[in-house]
Amino acid sequence: MSGNNKEHSHSSKDAAAANATTTAPASTKEGEKSSTSTATAAADPSKSSSHIAHVARRVAIRIAIMGSIAAVALLFLRPIVIKLPASSSLGRPHQMSSEEQVASSSFSFSLPEAYTKVPTLMERRYRNFFNYSSPEARAAREEFIDSYSPNGEYGYNSQIDTMVVNELTRMDEAGHSHVYLDYTGSGVYQNSQLEKAFNDIRNNLYGNAHSRSPSALKTEKEIENARDLVLSHFHTSRQDYTVIFTQGATGALKLIGESFPWTNASKFVYLRQNHNSVLGIREIALDQGATFVAIPESELNENTCNFFIGGDPCKHPDDQGEEGVSFLEEVPVTQGPANHRRNVLLTKFPDSTYNLFAYPLEDNFAGVKYPLEWIKMFKDERRGEAGTGHWLTVIDAAAFVPCNDLNLSENPADFVTVSFYKMFGYPTGIGALLVRNEVTEIMQKTFFGGGTVVLSCCDTHFCLLQQQPCHRFEDGTPSFLAISELKYGFEKLHALGMSSITQHVWTLTRYLYDQLSVMEHDNGNPVFVIYGKHELNDPNVQGSILNFNVLDPAGNYVGYSTIQDITAKANIHIRTGCNCNPGACFDYLHLSSEEVVKYSLGKTSCGDELDLVEGRPLGGVRVSIGYLTTFEDVYSFVTFAKHTLRNFVASS
Repeated sequence: MSGNNKEHSHSSKDAAAANATTTAPASTKEGEKSSTSTATAAADPSKSSSHIAHVARRVAIRIAIMGSIAAVALLFLRPIVIKLPASSSLGRPHQMSSEEQVASSSFSFSLPEAYTKVPTLMERRYRNFFNYSSPEARAAREEFIDSYSPNGEYGYNSQIDTMVVNELTRMDEAGHSHVYLDYTGSGVYQNSQLEKAFNDIRNNLYGNAHSRSPSALKTEKEIENARDLVLSHFHTSRQDYTVIFTQGATGALKLIGESFPWTNASKFVYLRQNHNSVLGIREIALDQGATFVAIPESELNENTCNFFIGGDPCKHPDDQGEEGVSFLEEVPVTQGPANHRRNVLLTKFPDSTYNLFAYPLEDNFAGVKYPLEWIKMFKDERRGEAGTGHWLTVIDAAAFVPCNDLNLSENPADFVTVSFYKMFGYPTGIGALLVRNEVTEIMQKTFFGGGTVVLSCCDTHFCLLQQQPCHRFEDGTPSFLAISELKYGFEKLHALGMSSITQHVWTLTRYLYDQLSVMEHDNGNPVFVIYGKHELNDPNVQGSILNFNVLDPAGNYVGYSTIQDITAKANIHIRTGCNCNPGACFDYLHLSSEEVVKYSLGKTSCGDELDLVEGRPLGGVRVSIGYLTTFEDVYSFVTFAKHTLRNFVASS
């Protein structure tokens, strides 16, 4: 009996230890059962091993149950914790005192990782460029918020920090943080945008739309929904516009040139500050006998007077009060060799003469915005006086629409070209041409491919084209997977709102200009020559691009290729050269056409290493801001400029 009591006493201690391990005290009955079963096992040694296994299983089950409960609790708590920083003062990140940092580190094991994720990763993100927690950085951000965002214009109600930390993790790549400032070159996609896109194509079977199979019908529905989404984004509908998907803005401009009804009486007029893709249209126009001329912004106003686009008779008076001469009367007008219209058999050629005017809503070199009113100016009946014909307008919106709202109901341009990767980074290789429906009737077609044809013959000259313009001009199978993923990019823009995006990028553009425009070398000479219309301080005329050249302390230009090299080594992403915009570039640099031709003999691309000739720059340095740019990105560049470009002398 005494032996059993001893064994029972030891068993009770073992049971208590087992209960302590599971952190949950057993009930009285369970304790009694455990004691009884243990005593029985002690009386019968043959049952001892099975009893131990039984107790171990019970302990393991309890641990598993408690672990599952904790995991579920963490799962539900995690989204709440992630949202906490966004609803707090992320607009001005909280900088912990040394006492707070010690306290935080002492209890960090009990806090979910997401709670401390934002400040930790933001500090890591910019560690290459400045001390995120330094008093100087804190003061700079506070001053920026007070001066440039007094009403919350910056940061989308303090969401920007959380967004870039969660959505742009690749900016902190393999331990090297990056500052991306080339949004005009390409937009930036978000992680969740990609996840939704990949889940879509992973879970849905899409097939070639040129069929009636279930997968083809699903694809067709996605494509048509995408057309409606594009039209809705630009505040219009199928009643007024047709969306033709292309490979990008360049593909859309090429389609305009190829389908326009050029004759030897047609005129192609374009603003000097156009992209090369617009200038390329003139080659097609010249081939059909049309004339072209590039005109400066100063000639485009309600009193425009020249022999090209008509208008009331006028002259430009000079300073002495005498009559001057219109600019276009001094500019050579180039005309192609043909004196006849092309022989088009696939579509009906119009009887009237048509002319084309092209300009960018925002030029991609210096970011200058040009008036939407020009669209209506060319629709003025005065422009259609004897011999001039009908005028249509194309707007290159590729650099404008990523950060600005375009309302085609209020500004009905005849042709609008966009690239979607410039708007939200992904997918690439897809753009659109938006055409006013009444204009599609005069668009010509000299080639047909798969999907554009109803019926054709191989041994006779017969082809019946699709009646809907969008199908008639989309040769071949459209990039249907890319088209299906557009909705996730638009979703990101719409979640913030285009007006908020415009305000956000303007605060950063203005801050960057204000910082760089007053930066001086130690001898008092300026560091930068800045191009554009920043001095007007007007977001209606200046976009989110800052293009400049760097001067050394003696006032000599530093080649843009040198700047490209040193910024690249610092993981700062910018673009240099003329950015495929010769008119804007060479106007700012005061280079004549003759000089351009002369200097071109040694060039291989607009951004190559031949950046200075006789001390004169052949391009510039472009910093462009987008909807996911942070203050820290811009501050990093300013800090870099202060420490690297001030007093910089290029090695010979």
